[in-house]
Amino acid sequence: MRVRHVQCPVCGTLLSVQPGIVKCFVRCGMCQHRFRLPRRIAITDDAIAEWLWQGKGREEEEEAAKPSPPQPPPSGETAVLPALTDAIRLVRADSKGALFEFPAKRLREPDFRTAIPRRCIRCGTRSHLEAHLVIYSSKLLDSYSLEAERSTGDLTVPGSDLYHLQGAELLSYLPEVPDVPPPGNLPMPYWLCDMCTGSGTISGQIQINPDTDQGVCRLLIRSLARAEEFLVAAGGLNTQYHMELRREIAAVTENPWNELPEAVQHRLGTWYRPGTGERFVAYVADRDRSRAEDGMSGIVVTNHRMIYHTQLRQREAKVTEQIRFQMSTSGTRPRLRIKSPLWEVKRFTVDRDGLARFRRALTTARFKAVWY
Repeated sequence: MRVRHVQCPVCGTLLSVQPGIVKCFVRCGMCQHRFRLPRRIAITDDAIAEWLWQGKGREEEEEAAKPSPPQPPPSGETAVLPALTDAIRLVRADSKGALFEFPAKRLREPDFRTAIPRRCIRCGTRSHLEAHLVIYSSKLLDSYSLEAERSTGDLTVPGSDLYHLQGAELLSYLPEVPDVPPPGNLPMPYWLCDMCTGSGTISGQIQINPDTDQGVCRLLIRSLARAEEFLVAAGGLNTQYHMELRREIAAVTENPWNELPEAVQHRLGTWYRPGTGERFVAYVADRDRSRAEDGMSGIVVTNHRMIYHTQLRQREAKVTEQIRFQMSTSGTRPRLRIKSPLWEVKRFTVDRDGLARFRRALTTARFKAVWY
């Protein structure tokens, strides 16, 4: 007989029912609520939708595991059913993000609530950050959108005020989330840079039994790279869920364009138009300009060409042309002299991250680049 599933009528946790357990009282492994096991397993439409969302691989995994059926308890006794959650569990991972599930009580752990990496959850930068708070609701809703609807409480704190704060000290500086039942009201920060919006980047859900203060949470992180960093910091290093997430990251081809701040995407769109079969590889900002002007000038690398753009001119070199780069250093920032067969840029200033990204992009796109 196959493993069946039942939904706890109090906290909504999905519980596994081993073959042979019938016509008896059972106890939820999450909230400890005792209830009679129905003859027919009744699961809500929401739970069925979640299973469909998780994909088709779980049934094969359960079948392969082939758990040994336990002896049914005598009539009238209580069997504790294992909840389908552990310290943290990966429900699904695909190109749309990673969905985690964990006991709500973990929100009382300071280390867990600071596990989301301290970098922009959209573009990954570590500078010019603001702290925003995950808002857990009864449904899996976008925290950034919910933040705009809050009429009480300031849920955003400039990163400059938090620069030297870590762990519990950081959490004590942040406000609680209003109108959310404990422990979902406790602050759990995620980070955004000054050029990105967090719409669609992170969503939270919480289900709490008000009598027992027990429940379950779900957290959806759209960036698989940020999701892996969170899972590792939350204690999931080298677990089966970590391995599963790493396999998905390797299988999903990340689009470098999606890693750019939205403001930069919009500005690049005014002077960069991809042609047929052309794929964006990287953007390198001109560091002679301020960071607030990113996207207005700089270099775009695609699999077909390299485009140099300023307000006064735009130059292009095909991937088949030999391009020479002469590098020097002024202060802490490298300067490049770029020479193609048809044009020359005598000075292009980059930072070290930009230089590494530039060289990697040229190698990936197989440009004929010669460095001096």
